[in-house]
Amino acid sequence: MKLVFAAGEFPPTLLQQGVKRIGSASDADIRLRGPDILPQHCELQVGPQGVMLKIARGAAVTVNGRPVD
Repeated sequence: MKLVFAAGEFPPTLLQQGVKRIGSASDADIRLRGPDILPQHCELQVGPQGVMLKIARGAAVTVNGRPVD
């Protein structure tokens, strides 16, 4: 499975089992910048059953153009 950024700001990223941390922190696996991006904005938890999205409290996240919580 791949994570694809629609605007092309990052190349497609192959998701392997484990956790991918997304946020503005310098140690995030995928580092995003912007005024509304939290240091640990969300996590993708990849397992044998698929991917679970864990969103930090107060973070705004969209998937395929739709807001999720």
